Amino acid sequence: MFADPIRNLVPAFCNVVEAESNLINVHHAKISTKGEIRSAGGYSTPAGMRYQIAVTPDGRSSYAEGTVRTTFAGSIMEARGTNTSIDYNRTAATNSWKDQTQASGGIRILQKVFGYGSGLRI
Repeated sequence: MFADPIRNLVPAFCNVVEAESNLINVHHAKISTKGEIRSAGGYSTPAGMRYQIAVTPDGRSSYAEGTVRTTFAGSIMEARGTNTSIDYNRTAATNSWKDQTQASGGIRILQKVFGYGSGLRI
């Protein structure tokens, strides 16, 4: 679904970005995660997301044990023209991506960082 028209300068768009991590039977681990999100407040304020996860041994063992999974995915759908043109909310471009990581067994260090920023660059 395209965003509602705000100004007649910006084509319609729809951005969806997701970040997820799963810990399965994890032992002897120090785990930290951090997520940040910025929702667009208007056509001139870009949306953004940053997510990170780190897994290391907790000191009782040389390795963290278990399974750690991460998924980062997104989809961007864009139209062309302004909201006064016939193509304003007709899909002109779609970009989708997905990154998945899984580490199982003895984990010495796992660190994943994902960042995304949208917005109209003028």
